[in-house]
Amino acid sequence: MRLSNHKGGFTETFETVATLPCRINAASANDGTIAEQHRATVSHVLYVEPTVTTIAGNDRLVSGERVFRVIAQVRPSVAVYLAIHAEEIQQ
Repeated sequence: MRLSNHKGGFTETFETVATLPCRINAASANDGTIAEQHRATVSHVLYVEPTVTTIAGNDRLVSGERVFRVIAQVRPSVAVYLAIHAEEIQQ
């Protein structure tokens, strides 16, 4: 959510929409190549249940102290998982 700071700028806040289990893997060279088409750097691939539909580009995913920005979703032809290509945000 973006809120005006009444000084010409804004403050960005985030809220928890869902809590779900996932597996986090460092991205392979192949994952990075796919992401170059989107002009973003994929640092990790997060795997979640294939039924998840609430994740979109630029969403933030949090795992403990780690924060990731969603770049793209990749659904395999057989819906066993949803792969989320993401960039870890260094804070």
